[in-house]
Amino acid sequence: MDSHRILLFIGLSVIASHASYDVTNLRVTSKVPFDYRGLPVYKIQFQYNTGETKEGVVHRQYQEFQQLENIFADAWFGPNPPALPSDATGVDGMNSYLQNLTLIPALFNSTAIQDFLGINGAFCDGLQWFKTMEDLLYIQYVVTLPAFIPEPPIITEDNLLETPETLFECYVVVAAYKKGLTDLPFVVGLIENYTALMPAFYKPSDRDVLPPGINSITIPESYLKIPVHFQPGGYTNGRNIRISWLSKNKYNFLNETNIRIWLTKLYGGQSPKRILDIGSGYGFSTFVFGEMFPDAQVIGVDLSASNVRFTRKWKEVRGASNVDFFMTNGADTPFDANSFDIVHFSYVLHEMNANDSTAVLTEAFRLLRNGGSLSGFEVPYWYDPLYRESYVLFNTWGELGEWDYGKYGFHGPEPFMDEYENDLQLPYALQTLGFSQITEIPYSVFDYIITSIKP
Repeated sequence: MDSHRILLFIGLSVIASHASYDVTNLRVTSKVPFDYRGLPVYKIQFQYNTGETKEGVVHRQYQEFQQLENIFADAWFGPNPPALPSDATGVDGMNSYLQNLTLIPALFNSTAIQDFLGINGAFCDGLQWFKTMEDLLYIQYVVTLPAFIPEPPIITEDNLLETPETLFECYVVVAAYKKGLTDLPFVVGLIENYTALMPAFYKPSDRDVLPPGINSITIPESYLKIPVHFQPGGYTNGRNIRISWLSKNKYNFLNETNIRIWLTKLYGGQSPKRILDIGSGYGFSTFVFGEMFPDAQVIGVDLSASNVRFTRKWKEVRGASNVDFFMTNGADTPFDANSFDIVHFSYVLHEMNANDSTAVLTEAFRLLRNGGSLSGFEVPYWYDPLYRESYVLFNTWGELGEWDYGKYGFHGPEPFMDEYENDLQLPYALQTLGFSQITEIPYSVFDYIITSIKP
């Protein structure tokens, strides 16, 4: 094989034809003043075949056309690829550029074109997300993001529940974990741009979601000021609901199938009459309780008014007649003492400071009847102090997290992990409050099951 053929082979291997779909009828149809990123973009329409013909649309900045040209220039060793005209040529110039690319199959059928059109979903296929440490490391070190951000979806309050996760949304989550340590401004900007597109489930007054007879509640200051998971505005911002709700397939105890398995292990054969889910979030555990115990009254409480509006909407879709949701502080509920058979929480205590989490556990003790059960799906408490410290550093990003907090207001993805592990110390806190039969069941490095009884 001569040197020219060797170079041609190497170039093709870089931009190789790993295309998933045949693209046809590609054209640039207009120039739009700005997209969700706030810059002028060209609207590109096309068709692609996934077994059936689908219509595709993507918006690209001129700089992204330049990026595509550079990818081909760096990896292509055949005849000169088409030259990108100046931005001044407008729609006609950009359209001619793409049409010229279609004439070179090795370029047009490349992964780079699939990335450019936002239809390369290979990076998202088969991810196990954050069920084990191996899954997380696979995302961080093996998964390759597309060269271009896919097109964002159009999500409304009416279609949120029925719209499957899109490639854009998968990209946001994968990018957050791959780039958070190295390019936090990019990640924060990406998440802010995404959430700004989402429905807010907002109303001027929160009285529609407060418990009967309650006119207002006190929201802890830390809940308002220190967001977790890089979510702009934290959980009070209803525009974060979509991305958080999509976590149902990403974490062990947001998956309803797994939740049902473990709640059946904990409570199967029992007949509770009243169940409280503190920090009910998007309703995953609450709805499972309701389905497991159709004769019980199941109540979910959350500090976010938007979350409650969302879960009430989902309740109607699911027909969960025995489930109710209210906006209230889990540390200061309006419910009577000794009035619940089960109090439960999922991934709640590690996302608040130690004083607030202790107050939640104190309230749970007050609410439970004698012999009632407290259960939690939570981040594990690590007894070994060295392991505990490494776990805190892993989740708060240590000194880098301190620097990020000073500049961006984020202290790693889990800013309260230090207080959870070293100040609250969950099993000891339960013992101090008077709970008995405290049982810890290991599950993964990210989560475990903890149960206890009010004597």
